[in-house]
Amino acid sequence: MMKMNIGMMNLLNGKRVLVSVMAWGVVTCASLLFAPQNILASLSLDHLVTAYGQFIGLGLIIGVAYFLSQLFAFIVDEAIVNLRQKRTVETIEAKVKLLDPAERALLREFFLQGQTILTLPKNELAVKNLVDTNILEVLGNERHYAIQGLPQITRFRCKRVFI
Repeated sequence: MMKMNIGMMNLLNGKRVLVSVMAWGVVTCASLLFAPQNILASLSLDHLVTAYGQFIGLGLIIGVAYFLSQLFAFIVDEAIVNLRQKRTVETIEAKVKLLDPAERALLREFFLQGQTILTLPKNELAVKNLVDTNILEVLGNERHYAIQGLPQITRFRCKRVFI
């Protein structure tokens, strides 16, 4: 029994096939339109080019327009991602400017210890405020420790902070 080649399925991706067809179409149309007349005559393609030149030109225009639209879509997508990142940074910087000294001290603790995950008291007001403003994130399940009367302890991770 013959095994199915899964590697060939990757080649049959719709977008990849369309890009390949368009690339070959652009190359073929451009070579037919811009090739010297003596080369076209030696290949017996000069009558084809004169009879169907407008369709060959239209194929070239369509292919080039397709690739320009793909380039435009890529540039717009990258601009949107860049703008979204800038807005996120601006929002976080604005939130950090509004923090009280206890919250700033708690965030400095991440940098002083050089870690991205710390164990913090869950019921502390500064921790609650930072979680509510999405500066801190609770990781994993709640872990309850009874260490010398301290309230519940949970692991927190600093999302992104610019102090």
